[in-house]
Amino acid sequence: TNALLLRDSFNFDVSESTRAVNQMMKEFGISADEAYTLIAQGAQKGLNANDDLLDTINEYSVHFRQLGFDADDMFNMLENGSEQGSFSIDKLGDAIKEFGIRVKDGSNTTADAFEALGLDCEDLTKRFSAGGEEASKAFDEVIKALMDCDDKVVQNTVGVGLFGTMWEDLGTEAIGALTNVNGKIDRTADT
Repeated sequence: TNALLLRDSFNFDVSESTRAVNQMMKEFGISADEAYTLIAQGAQKGLNANDDLLDTINEYSVHFRQLGFDADDMFNMLENGSEQGSFSIDKLGDAIKEFGIRVKDGSNTTADAFEALGLDCEDLTKRFSAGGEEASKAFDEVIKALMDCDDKVVQNTVGVGLFGTMWEDLGTEAIGALTNVNGKIDRTADT
């Protein structure tokens, strides 16, 4: 019923929405009703403007979860990033993916980025690798340090070091907004 309602309301393909719901159930441990609620709210908030909401869910849910975010967080982050002018929520999801890969890769680029922000690379790498709440707290610390960086050249260098080309594509404002988990999208609503 939910898949048919999404099809009739937002022109989502039934098999594609079902696949996205299954992905959210698997990654976030939520019910099908909760997943459909989030998709409907996301569509109402304009997250499917480029017809990439379902693909973004399928491709990037795992990366949000690995950084300690839940499904509500993911949708609110995508909405906040899109409100800052991002032309594609796929780019926003890709930014989280890139960040998640880089903060665990042990590369000199990542170490240099953490050090430029005055952060402990070894500690952060362990916390990001642990996932869950530890990764989420580490994410908050890194993003706060990055957004608080007064030297725009350093901020840009670190941003590229941690987000890759997604930093360049999205810009400081969109990345800053993307990292905000606060919002009104809620899987418990009766959407």
